[in-house]
Amino acid sequence: MNRNKMRYAYALLCAILCLIPAVMMIYPGHVWGGDFSQYIAQARALATGSVESWYEKNAFIISHSGKGLGIPVYPWGLPFILAPLYALFGEWLFAFKLVEILFLAGSVFASYLFFEKKTNKWAAFILALFMGLNPVYIQNTESVLSDIPCMFFSILAVIYVEKHLKESVSPVKNAVLSGFFIFCAVQMRSMALSLLAALICYEAASFIWGAFLEKHLTKFKVFEGRKSGSGRFYDKKWQYHLIPYVVFFAGTNLVNVLLPKAGESYADWFKLSFENMKMMWSRYYAEFCRFLGRFFVIILILAVVGMLCYLGTEFYLATYVLGTFFMLLIYEYYPGARCLFSIVPFLFLFSYYGVEAVFRWTKSGLVYYIAMAGAVIVLAFYISDVGRGISFRQKIDRPVEAYSLDAQGVYDFIAGSIDKDSVVYFFKPRVLYLNTDVYSYTLPNGTEPSEALDGADYLLLYENDGQDTIKAFVSDNSDYQMIYYNDSFMLYQCP
Repeated sequence: MNRNKMRYAYALLCAILCLIPAVMMIYPGHVWGGDFSQYIAQARALATGSVESWYEKNAFIISHSGKGLGIPVYPWGLPFILAPLYALFGEWLFAFKLVEILFLAGSVFASYLFFEKKTNKWAAFILALFMGLNPVYIQNTESVLSDIPCMFFSILAVIYVEKHLKESVSPVKNAVLSGFFIFCAVQMRSMALSLLAALICYEAASFIWGAFLEKHLTKFKVFEGRKSGSGRFYDKKWQYHLIPYVVFFAGTNLVNVLLPKAGESYADWFKLSFENMKMMWSRYYAEFCRFLGRFFVIILILAVVGMLCYLGTEFYLATYVLGTFFMLLIYEYYPGARCLFSIVPFLFLFSYYGVEAVFRWTKSGLVYYIAMAGAVIVLAFYISDVGRGISFRQKIDRPVEAYSLDAQGVYDFIAGSIDKDSVVYFFKPRVLYLNTDVYSYTLPNGTEPSEALDGADYLLLYENDGQDTIKAFVSDNSDYQMIYYNDSFMLYQCP
């Protein structure tokens, strides 16, 4: 078998090793969330040609609910992928979760090929397994969200942007695919705009470097590093520089012409505040602990060392990782670990660079043996955590939370007994809309009950919704008539 076929064989093996435990972890139902229901609702709107009516009701949900629920339109990338499945099978969560798993396996496959060009096959194999057997990634395939698909397209974007920046062969193809995959990633999550921002930074830095600094700064070690291509980006024809931007903005404008524009209020969520950055750092630090495993501090330190030592040859990648993390620090809303999905694979790569740097400084082969032993231990912990997760998930034998039997019961009652123009107050309004097609909204806990329920025709309470003040209010008010209940839900008609 030739070397190229071997590369793909190893990449496929890594993907399969990820695919198997992820499929074994599928369970019936879905956590309450809320974002997932908007993605599915947008997919349904595409599949059924009801985008206008969906947008009207979802805009109502967002505008009448408290800040932080979401934005009126999410990027259309994931809905486009789910729409054919919805057209064929309806709201079949199993199929949607398989999409998430396939995107994760695809990310592992692409990452191995990327890592193998930067390192060697064994290091690439271990780094890819750090992704493929990572319990955080595998456990999140349970949620129908855009973060894992965004990671897949972000990895492809990085691969082709690096080809565009560092290789002189096929310049048009690499430039077109760079813009296309950045477009795809942004159509999954708006935060992927950091891919484009990093390219702009690279453009500016490359021009300054080539025009003024190269002769003077190459004596500093921080600008030395791995050789990764003979092409000089700033020597290319100016037309090649423009192609990624033309492709990206042409695709974006086309989507915006055909469909309601996504992310219009997204910029309002960014706030350059030291207190906010400090709070977000503490939260994401905890997420890094979960992602990187028992030796997370060592891995982070090695990643920083690797980033500094290979800044000259990995400027685009470092700018993308740091730029994304900076955006997360100034973002007012905390979405959890999933916003780190797209940059964690590259932190693993930078940690390998850190090991290489330590080896260069110490000239001791012991460094690699210690690193290999540590990597094996981390993978062993990952496999143990994944095994416990599989054991737990396989005990779930009926739909849970948003799709529990009680939830399905109240959805069926509302869909069959309440007018579609009615307004229902519920703590997960987008989930309710997806399953009943009624208007809905929610307000933060602590809102005065009479104020919270002022615009509602009906009130739906769930046993674990945290709406204790409202529950006490309606229990003492005979004007609210209970018209349906089961073990988990109570539905009231408002006066």
